[in-house]
Amino acid sequence: MKAKLLGILFFVALFAFGASAQSEFDGRSLAGIKSDFKAVGAVARVKIKAVKFAAEDVHPLYAAESEVVEIFKGTVKKSKILTFYFHAEEDYDVQKLIGKDCIVFLEKESAIPAGGKGWYELENSMISTSPKLIAQLRKMKNSAK
Repeated sequence: MKAKLLGILFFVALFAFGASAQSEFDGRSLAGIKSDFKAVGAVARVKIKAVKFAAEDVHPLYAAESEVVEIFKGTVKKSKILTFYFHAEEDYDVQKLIGKDCIVFLEKESAIPAGGKGWYELENSMISTSPKLIAQLRKMKNSAK
C-alpha cells in the first residue's frame, strides 16, 4: 500500500514538474521557441519606444519603433532603432507595449503597406525577457555558428 502511494505521488510530482517546464516562457515551450528561431530571419531583444497604427488588414497592422538591445540571429544592428510590424486584435491596447523589454522573432524583410521593405513579427511571437530565456537564445545563437 505504501509503495503504491509513493508511486502515485512520484508520478504526480513528475507530471507537475513536466507541465511547468512546458510553459516556462510566457506560456511557450522551449521546443516552440527553437522552432520559431529556425523559421525566422532575425531574433532580437528590443525595448519598444513607440507604437503607431500602420494599416488596416485582417487585424490592424502596427509599427513598433524599438531600440535593439541584443541580437541572437540576423543582420539587425545593435543599438539602432528597428521598426517592425505586427498585427493585433482590434481591442488590444498596443500602447501598453511602450517601454516593454522583449524578444521578437522577425520574419525576413518583405513589402510593407506603405512600400519599401520592413520586418514583420512572426505571429504572436513577442515574448517577455527573462534570464533563462536569454541564456537559451544565446545557446541557440552559439550553436548556429
